[in-house]
Amino acid sequence: MTSVKSKTTITASTNSVTVIDGADVTEQINGVTIGTIVSGGTNNQVITDSAANPVGTEANPSVIVDSTVTVNGNSLGSTGSVVAEGSVDLVVNLDGSPSGAWDGDSWEVTSAVCADATVNVNGVFMENIPSGDTENIEVRQETGATLVGSKQGQYWRVDDATVANSDASYSATVAAEGSLVLPDITFTDSDGTTSSVPSVQNLTCTPQVKSLFIKFGFEATNDETGTLTIDSDNAGTFTSTSDDGSSGDITYNVNGGGFAAFVNPTALSIGDTIAAKRTITTGAGFAKITGTYV
Repeated sequence: MTSVKSKTTITASTNSVTVIDGADVTEQINGVTIGTIVSGGTNNQVITDSAANPVGTEANPSVIVDSTVTVNGNSLGSTGSVVAEGSVDLVVNLDGSPSGAWDGDSWEVTSAVCADATVNVNGVFMENIPSGDTENIEVRQETGATLVGSKQGQYWRVDDATVANSDASYSATVAAEGSLVLPDITFTDSDGTTSSVPSVQNLTCTPQVKSLFIKFGFEATNDETGTLTIDSDNAGTFTSTSDDGSSGDITYNVNGGGFAAFVNPTALSIGDTIAAKRTITTGAGFAKITGTYV
């Protein structure tokens, strides 16, 4: 606002205002007197910011535009617009609470150190891991250092094991830490008899024992039979002798060693020889030796 304390004549031109035949002029800004201008003089009123930069528009009133506030180079929109000589309070929160401090260059927000993490395996405590660290949990076989399993979706899974016999005629799967009862082994003897034993064990097989006999025939008046050469059909171990009951004493000649009473046991192998002899020859008769073979 410009006021003149005495009568003046003002001539207006395009570029200037000249005060004629008058007293000094009092100069005010927003109603506040800031000085006087001598009659006919010119005053350049400088309007700057706090850094001495000229501000405001070339008009009356001279308008100083709003300031702009950004955070980390990002505009805050209408929130970041501050009127000249105004102020704005930017709220900086961490987890919903005011946080941080001015370090002379920037507002620094420092988060608290996170607590240690707890690792459980199948709900069982395994390890505490300091904040920011990495822990490698190894899943191993029951013994040794062989690692097992793989990440399948959100779970770590250990595959089933496969159990098979040497010729793969039998196979089965067993879940990790599961169990499997192997079927018994069934044996069938040559006579059709079956038996079973648990699998995966050492077996001792006992040959099946079968009955065997050799019968010698006597013709009337003859006291001695012909000589029999033992083959695979009559080889075995003989443990008893019998006869028709009317031939007297029975003796045997084994491998040409002379006739003698039966010996229990008498083992006859393929290639051995045997003959029978009696003491009464009045009629036909027989003698028999009985034993077993395998």
